[in-house]
Amino acid sequence: MKKALLSFLLSCCAGVTMAQNIPNWENPEVFAVNKEETRATSIPYPDENMALKNDYEASPWYRPLDGMWKFRWVPTVAEIPVGFEQESYDMIGAAFDFSEKHQIPVLLRITTRMAHSRAVSMSWLVASLL
Repeated sequence: MKKALLSFLLSCCAGVTMAQNIPNWENPEVFAVNKEETRATSIPYPDENMALKNDYEASPWYRPLDGMWKFRWVPTVAEIPVGFEQESYDMIGAAFDFSEKHQIPVLLRITTRMAHSRAVSMSWLVASLL
C-alpha cells in the first residue's frame, strides 16, 4: 500500500512539473498572451453630466453605422463577377465628393483581407484570376 501511495504521489509531482513546461500554444489553460483585458465599449462625452446620463447617442462623437451598406458576397473566389472592381472605384469617387461637400468623413473599405498576414487590393485579385 505504501508503494502504491508513493508511486501515486511521485506521478502527481511529475505531472505538475511537466505541466509547467507545456508551450503556451499547447496549454489549454492559456487563453491570451500579451493582450489587453477585454472591456465594454466606451463612448466619450464632453462633460461628466452627460456621461452620468449614459445616453451614448447624445454624445457629439457618436456615429451610428446603420443605413444602406452595399456589398456582394460570393461563396468562392471563382464566382467574383468580371469587372466588379469598377463599381468600387466609382463609389470611392462619389464618397470623396460627398465627404468634401458635407465636410464629414466617409467610411470606406477598399481592400479585403485574404490572409491574416496581408491585405490585397481587389483589382489585384481579379487580375490574378484572369
